Amino acid sequence: MYTCVRQKIHVPENDFLLEGYHQWLAESLQEAQNSSKSTESGNSDQKVTKEAWENDHTEHDKEVFNKNILERCAKLQHNNMKLVEPLAFMNKYWTVMGDERRALAYAKAAATIKCLPFTVTTMEQIKELKGLGTGHCLKVVQEVLRTGSCREVATKADSEKYIGLKILTSVYGIGASLAEKLYTVHKLRTVQDLITHWNHLKLGDERIKYGTAYHRDLNTPVTKEQAGKIESILKEELDVIKSGYILEMTGGFRRGKNTGHDVDFLISYEKEGEEVGVLSKLLYNLSNKGYIIHKKIEKSTFDEEAVFKRASETVNPMDHFEKCFCIFRLPVCEPWISYDTLNMGKDFESLLKDGESKRDWQAVRVDFVFVPHSQWAYALLGWTGSKLYMRLLRHYSNRSLQMLLNSHGLWNRANNTLLPAKNEEEVFQNLGLSYKEPCDRNF
Repeated sequence: MYTCVRQKIHVPENDFLLEGYHQWLAESLQEAQNSSKSTESGNSDQKVTKEAWENDHTEHDKEVFNKNILERCAKLQHNNMKLVEPLAFMNKYWTVMGDERRALAYAKAAATIKCLPFTVTTMEQIKELKGLGTGHCLKVVQEVLRTGSCREVATKADSEKYIGLKILTSVYGIGASLAEKLYTVHKLRTVQDLITHWNHLKLGDERIKYGTAYHRDLNTPVTKEQAGKIESILKEELDVIKSGYILEMTGGFRRGKNTGHDVDFLISYEKEGEEVGVLSKLLYNLSNKGYIIHKKIEKSTFDEEAVFKRASETVNPMDHFEKCFCIFRLPVCEPWISYDTLNMGKDFESLLKDGESKRDWQAVRVDFVFVPHSQWAYALLGWTGSKLYMRLLRHYSNRSLQMLLNSHGLWNRANNTLLPAKNEEEVFQNLGLSYKEPCDRNF
């Protein structure tokens, strides 16, 4: 229906069916008939298969499972890797292609399968599961259960446009819409194409310049050990600037991941307002020691009236904290020769040479977010993620509780008040939900 409206034509249903779906359906029906005949000829009443046992014993759990998606636990290690992987790919595919609606559907389906406490072997086990949908996501699961793989996934993974857009969106600062323009209008396919046509493209975002120059580094996964080194460097500098700080590594690392594409840090002080002015001093010290390659600073724009009281019912995931998105120069060996100057303002050719050179450091994306202590619990929840988990949590707050949730707080629309929270446990209490450890939020 969505595609018909978007293209203003009637799109045949067959366009949305997996290749060979009708053949598979016919074969499945034939197998079911043969199985039925075979059962009738034997004493089926006394035979209980393992599959039937699993179906019977998951039916009760299914009702509980469907009651509230946010009461589920999504761990990194789960029982259905083989089913989740193709769904996760389809999410990534449609994200790169710029179709957020389809990407979201596959993300929800993958999260639903991930949360199941048993290994799925039949379609009956996942029938009518909330979050799985009834369309294309189910067909992907059907084919994987039947054949062990999905032909559509293999076809899409090898498509020229997907490969090109995937490469372009891997550059820091390039999103799906800009990648589409670079691909269709400028005929770019690779990072080298971007470098070759750089002077003609006139791209105004400084992040893209640095993202291109240090593309190899920024697409190398950051390990937990490396993230820990960055944390130690920050602690050393914060100790000098002002004591009494609270520093927390968030994102995927807090949820238990061993690698990530960047490292996020929340910084606060127990006394409200003590965090003001610390970011500028921190960046000054880090820059003088050569740790900062590029930085983009956003000043705090938080205003309770605008963020909560005059907010529309449309949920806005963006926050208004003082923050800095930077490319960090992480030493990879000792001793390390520090750099005296910030790279900002360097011409593109010089940055390319620097990015391609053999050196004793690695460029890593690092975000610093400074949070008032009264908003710490909500900020910690929001910046821990996952992205889908927070989206579902905000939607639940808005639709089911008539409250507005963001990284600044929880606003009760009924009496126009903020619900305070000292920690994440109290945030979950305010939402009427069971507390979930960060490792259970990997939706």
